Amino acid sequence: MFERRERRLHGARVRCWFTIAMLIVLTVTALGVVVRVPGTVAAGASSAAVEIQDATGTKMVPTTAPRRIVALAPSVTEMLYALGLGPQVVGVAAFSDYPPEAKEKPVVGDAFAINYEALLALRPELVIADENLQAKAIQELRRLGVSVFVVAPHSLEEVLATLTTLGRLTGREAEARQLVAGLEQRIAAVREKTAKLPASRRPRVFVEIWNDPLMTAGPGSFIDELIGLAGGQNIAAGTGQAWPQVNPEWVVAQNPEVLILTLRNRQEVVKRPGWSALAAVRQDRVYEVVPDPLVRTGPRLVDGLEQLARLLHPELFGDGNAPPAQGRAKGTNP
Repeated sequence: MFERRERRLHGARVRCWFTIAMLIVLTVTALGVVVRVPGTVAAGASSAAVEIQDATGTKMVPTTAPRRIVALAPSVTEMLYALGLGPQVVGVAAFSDYPPEAKEKPVVGDAFAINYEALLALRPELVIADENLQAKAIQELRRLGVSVFVVAPHSLEEVLATLTTLGRLTGREAEARQLVAGLEQRIAAVREKTAKLPASRRPRVFVEIWNDPLMTAGPGSFIDELIGLAGGQNIAAGTGQAWPQVNPEWVVAQNPEVLILTLRNRQEVVKRPGWSALAAVRQDRVYEVVPDPLVRTGPRLVDGLEQLARLLHPELFGDGNAPPAQGRAKGTNP
């Protein structure tokens, strides 16, 4: 019973994430306004205010350090906690479950349905949203007088840039520099071992995001980027879509050497017609992973990179089943 409940909750999280991912290609309307963030003067802040522009074109003046922040995406929640802003977070979006203490924060909705009354009751000085939140909701929050800053990281580089920006916005520049420097070192450590691998040593990889319909990560997605950095070849790289739907027969024809399952549905996968003949199944390289470090564009995306590197190249990185340094992902090979 517990396992069924866990799978339902997990499936809900992945469905929510994938629906969000489908909206990444949408552009949020640029508003081009300047907003001053209320709060106390940030420690060490200069008297000369510097405008910071968000993903919608809205500019904010980070002369103050907000004391009450609402995060409207799990990835944003993770970023704020990584910057040491946990005490300032007064509200979060659904599925904000990392770090564990984030689960104790009031939930004000998700990427598609905001409880405006609950959000306003928290008296936020700043709301930070992902661009995948519908433009209408962002505009409504701004109409209600809420200061909203919108972020839009779609790659590892953009995650690091977003952390830097949020550090400037919240008076945590030093913490952001230290965090970003550490993440860059970890990325470089992976790249150093995989950059010169020939194609013959890069296994063909299929990452299953959803099973019905069958969906994966294609070119332009951050998961495709992670596969390449980790020393693999994404079999969906030629699909021309960041998040394509594919059919099972296509996967069989591609014959991947590694399967990464974010739904942790190995038993179902190996029983699909023709899939038992896949190189990944025959070589026992079917890995169930906790999805969040792979699918959330936050600091733990580097954990996802390290986990993929271990799974694809245990000869270079050690045991692929070992958890990454900061995350909760694990690979299983039953």
